[in-house]
Amino acid sequence: MAAERQATFVSYSRDDSDFALRLAEDLKSAGATVWLDQLDIKPGERWARSVQDALTTSPRILVILSPSSVDSTNVDDEISFALEEHKTVIPVLYRECKIPFRLRPYQHVDFRTDYARGLRILLSNLAVNPNVELPRQQTPPQPIIEPPHRQPEAPKPIHEEPATKPKPEPKPEPKPKAIKKNKPEQSPAPSFIAPSYKITPDPLPPEAPPIHIEAKPTPTSIPVIIPSPPPQEITLPSTSAFQQWAPCVAMLLLTFLSYSGRNIFSLLYSGFFVDDLTSEQQGLALLGFSILYMLASPFWGLWMDRAGLWLPTLSAIVIWSLALASHGLSQSPTRLILAHSILGLGIAATVPAAVKAVVDTLPATRRAVGIGIAYTGGPLATVFAAPIFIPIAIRFSWRFACTVAALLSIVWIIFWLMLRATISQSGSSPPQATEESRWARNFFANVAVYGFGAIPVAFVFSYSARIASIRIESRSFIFWLTSAGLIAGYLFFGKLADHLQPRGTRPGLIFFILSIAGLLLVPLQMAALRSYKLDMAIPLLACQMFLGAGFIIMALSDGIATLPRRHTAFFAGVCTFAWALITAITSPTITRLLNLGVGGPSAFVIVAVLPLLGAILWRVLSTTPTAHPSPFPTQKAST
Repeated sequence: MAAERQATFVSYSRDDSDFALRLAEDLKSAGATVWLDQLDIKPGERWARSVQDALTTSPRILVILSPSSVDSTNVDDEISFALEEHKTVIPVLYRECKIPFRLRPYQHVDFRTDYARGLRILLSNLAVNPNVELPRQQTPPQPIIEPPHRQPEAPKPIHEEPATKPKPEPKPEPKPKAIKKNKPEQSPAPSFIAPSYKITPDPLPPEAPPIHIEAKPTPTSIPVIIPSPPPQEITLPSTSAFQQWAPCVAMLLLTFLSYSGRNIFSLLYSGFFVDDLTSEQQGLALLGFSILYMLASPFWGLWMDRAGLWLPTLSAIVIWSLALASHGLSQSPTRLILAHSILGLGIAATVPAAVKAVVDTLPATRRAVGIGIAYTGGPLATVFAAPIFIPIAIRFSWRFACTVAALLSIVWIIFWLMLRATISQSGSSPPQATEESRWARNFFANVAVYGFGAIPVAFVFSYSARIASIRIESRSFIFWLTSAGLIAGYLFFGKLADHLQPRGTRPGLIFFILSIAGLLLVPLQMAALRSYKLDMAIPLLACQMFLGAGFIIMALSDGIATLPRRHTAFFAGVCTFAWALITAITSPTITRLLNLGVGGPSAFVIVAVLPLLGAILWRVLSTTPTAHPSPFPTQKAST
């Protein structure tokens, strides 16, 4: 059943059904338009479909808060949907409980001690006259008992003359003066006049109902047939499992292909397959790639937030596929440098697209894991790019290897076209006047901790390549182990973030723990390097990758939870920009400190201190999120 327009959706736990029914009936009696499943789903209609339609069409949602509703998965899903769709959320505090983190910025209505006052406040914010007579008072909800359907006897008038004296003329019966408006009843039964003119109580009070004149109209009690609720709470069937996870898998493949194209040239340059460019020209090509990659990431994110995910991602994959193919066709060094720079322009869309796809298609309690899965394509490309493309370059040429990589992207484009219907449904939401600006303190806090905390990832990849050039026989072991540490970090911290975020736990303490752990690795790394025990140093580098993945996932998870949804891809693009910029600034210094491909102590200290700086900046810049203003600006928050 489609919900009535402009209705207010009531979200509650089954354990609070009595209060929810009472509140919905009182709001409807006062003129408010509310939707409650037990009152508005007609017999024969599909329960889950009706709830989903009502939640979609309702512009606001009442969340009845109690210990049961806080632990309810169904209520949590309804809150997530309402916040993501920028609906007005009004928390109703029914029983003492721990208010969820996402609802704390919203002023709540307190029904715990004064039901009538809470109802008047709620009616005033639902554009209903709060001065209407309320059908119930502060008493707890009681079962409705229908009165006996019979007419009460009219009260006999009281006269001072004897009953035998004739009346001069008939007069209308006067109203009893003792009964006034809103005066409580004094006796359970009326009184009458005996022949001796004395007033005595009625010896049979059950036979005559009490006389009570109501000064206000009482609404007619209409029996309501309430459909029996299902035995379990119904989870809204928004999308199937394939629709939820297919874009995430597509992003994993996209990151694998993009980072494979990025790693091809590092492998080919180190193996001297690219003989058409001098070392200076190769440096210019890498510089052009890095600059365009850094600058284009925020712009890709901004376009995805405004136009949706599907078209910008398709445009990016086409750009870097053509850039790869042009490597195999270009003969001029200038064209090769330009093609490699354009490759960075296309690959820059990878991270914003991955984060945007996960946020648009996965529920709030699975997004961090989804981001971790999408990010695993990068370390997988580090492991498999060499076995795939170096043999092709040896057998044929490096140009042919670039052409093969470009052809592989066509397979991904076909898969992306198959997902067009699913991705198009997750387009961006229109701007809302109540949203917080993207330039919030939490935005800068998470960008800072991402940029500084992910520095060890770039350092370990570069340093692992140096060690691999020294220990050629251990090349596969080096790349496998460091990449495994990064993948394990993505998945572990993704699961941890999904566990903590619904409970309102911010990752500030986790950032400091990761920073301290990174500092503790420095003495062990330096001891291993002084003794040239590289096989011992590699597991320590894998641990450093694990910690760097924690900074990446926790920063993205906190940013997604505290910032408006329509700025998600832009936020991810700025995070990438910050990481690339800090890497470009610190890389020359770290490179000079490394000696003979083994490493210097100062380089490891710098790499370990930068994440701690990011954690400190997060602590200074972060603040309690206020994505929407209070719906009750004139009321003070209850403590």
